[in-house]
Amino acid sequence: MGGGKLDGIRARWVKHRVYSGVAPLDEQGFSRLTPENASGWYSVFREPIQTLEDYRASQPARPTAQRKTIVLQPLGAMTAQQSASLNDLKEFCAAFFGLPVRIAPPLSLDAVSQSTRARHKQNRQYDAGKIIDVVLSPRLPADAAAYLGITMSDLWSGDLNYVFGVGSFERRLGVYSLARYSPEFWGGKRAAGDDSLALRRSCQVLGHEAGHMFGLEHCVLYKCAMNGSNSLGDADSTPLDFCPVCHRKLLWNLDLDGAKRYAALLAFYQKHELSNEATWTKARLQRWHKVAATEN
Repeated sequence: MGGGKLDGIRARWVKHRVYSGVAPLDEQGFSRLTPENASGWYSVFREPIQTLEDYRASQPARPTAQRKTIVLQPLGAMTAQQSASLNDLKEFCAAFFGLPVRIAPPLSLDAVSQSTRARHKQNRQYDAGKIIDVVLSPRLPADAAAYLGITMSDLWSGDLNYVFGVGSFERRLGVYSLARYSPEFWGGKRAAGDDSLALRRSCQVLGHEAGHMFGLEHCVLYKCAMNGSNSLGDADSTPLDFCPVCHRKLLWNLDLDGAKRYAALLAFYQKHELSNEATWTKARLQRWHKVAATEN
């Protein structure tokens, strides 16, 4: 039997084992990933399943007594409105990961200007890897559990023409771009509802890339914030929160109280009128109380 067929059998067995280990109440409200609902990412990239056991064994980056803050690092030019929106991301990040969050003073991207490629007529692109290596890595704060660059400049990485973000599993470093979330990038004008949509998109990619920095791989089990995406449509169809398996990884790594986490996220979504997320999180919080009660 060929190696590819063996790998396929092994993957199906692992997937069955993982699904059977998730309590029905814990799974309620989530959709298993299928060829029909998967993003275009999965038609291009074949990725393995990362179980909770795999995750623990990988020894991911974790907060320590010294490194327990998520540091958001503005990079490059931003308008006053864009800079102000970082406070919303700070608030979301604190609710999502349950850690202290602060915004560092902005940094220039001039140090990587020679690594740019003009792949879009109006928007220069920067090599995300170079930003991590040249700008972020030498400045990793001593208190940073994760150090995440945020830019309005477009990014590319490796063979990919553009990326929304890149996160390093080992180095506590990442960078993501908000450029393609703005209608101005595509030559359009801002309309009613665009600010809420931009906030949702920003929160989605922030949770995803910071998840990578804490060692989570792309999720191939459920519709989940850790799903891979290679288009704006893919990103918009991706949930803001983690699936039951990725959620357990987060609780274990960061030593979180699931109920407190969901309550903080619910308050954030209600405050910022993200109604779909608020409705889902309210129901999930109610179910989580029941799930947790059966495990105590």
